[in-house]
Order: sequence, then C-alpha cells, then structure tokens
Amino acid sequence: MTKAKAVQAAQTALAAFKSQAEKVHQEREDTATEIAKLKAEIGRLENLPVSKKDFGLLLKEHIAAQAEDAEKRLIDTLTSVKRGFGQDAPIEKQSFDKMGLKALEVSTIGKAEYGTLRHNWIFSDWRAAHGSFLSGNFFDKEDRILSVLCYLFPDAVHDRIMQTVNSHYGDKWGNEELPSVSERRETITNLQTEIQGLESRLVELDAAIAEFNSLTAPAQNAALSDSERAILAMYS
Repeated sequence: MTKAKAVQAAQTALAAFKSQAEKVHQEREDTATEIAKLKAEIGRLENLPVSKKDFGLLLKEHIAAQAEDAEKRLIDTLTSVKRGFGQDAPIEKQSFDKMGLKALEVSTIGKAEYGTLRHNWIFSDWRAAHGSFLSGNFFDKEDRILSVLCYLFPDAVHDRIMQTVNSHYGDKWGNEELPSVSERRETITNLQTEIQGLESRLVELDAAIAEFNSLTAPAQNAALSDSERAILAMYS
C-alpha cells in the first residue's frame, strides 16, 4: 500500500471514528437535557399546592411520624439503664422491666412544711440519654408534647386541626383542579425510575467519550509522523 493510500485509508477510518464520536457526544447532550427536564417536572409537581382533602391526608402522615418518634423515645426510656460514671460503673437505675415494686409505686418527694411535697410518678423517671418521653434534654430544646399527643390521641389531634381548617376556609381552599397527591407521587416515582435509567446511560456515554479521548490523545514524548499529525488536525 502506497503512502497516499495509507493516508486515505486512515482518513476514512478517522471520519467514521469522528462521526461515531459526534453521535456519542450528541446522545450525551440529549440525555443530560432529558434528565434536567424530568427533574424540572418533579420540582413542578412537588411545588404545586394541594387540595384541602390532600392536606388532611398529609396531616395524618405528619401525625403518624410524630407518634412514631414518641413511641421510639418511650421504648428507649423504658429500656435504658443508668450507670454511674463510665460504662463499667455499677448500675444506678435498672430498665423498667428489672425494677422492683418499691421503685414503681407512687411515692412522694420533698417536705410539706417547705411546700415542696409532690408526687413522684413513673413519668418522673421516664428519662433516657436523649431526654425524657415528654421533653428534651438540656441540649435538645425541642418541645415533645405535640409528639406525645400524636402518640396518645392521633385521631383527636387530626380531627381537631381539620375542624379548625374547615371552619376557617370552608369551601375557599381550592386547588381541586390540580393533580392529587397520590397521582403526583405515582408520577414522581415513575419519573425517578426513568431518571435512574438515563443516569446509568449517562455514565456509559461518559465512559465512551473518555475512551474516544484516550484514543485520540497523543502519547507523551512520542514523535508523530506527518500523516498522524494530519489525522489529529482533522479530528481537532
């Protein structure tokens, strides 16, 4: 094969290579654009206001979450063991399933003559490392009364709040024409699945582009022939 034919063959191969690289770059751009569009649609659906009915459903979810937090704290309180200084110190307070009758009975503390006499309930000892069942510790300023109410009376909390919502708004809440929360969540789940597939494809395309770049990048300290320089010049 003559030098001219060799250059022509190389140019033909390079043209095909360059065409394929351009297709990969274009697909990469299109894929990234589609991901951005899907994410924007998710954002739009998430930021749409909801109907009063759906507000009531979301309120139930919040109440359930608050109740779950309170229940976890209660379990932590019932099972926690208080020790002296250090983990190997003797136990000063057993978990409630190990406490004796005297420790669990109603007692009083303080003195009547000083005006400090008061009942010492089980609730008084409902404390754990992260604060008590009813209130946080010194570093946790969170008011836990609401979560306890949601734990004890979830339906009453929901009904009372919705009673106020209904009496204040009546039929003026609106947003009935918008997609329901259940519809949006289903759509968002589908969009997220689609995004995951596109992001996986994006990784493949980035790897292909990196491979193209490595094939066209000249080796360091390597001398190039005139034909190789011509081919690289065409590609770049």
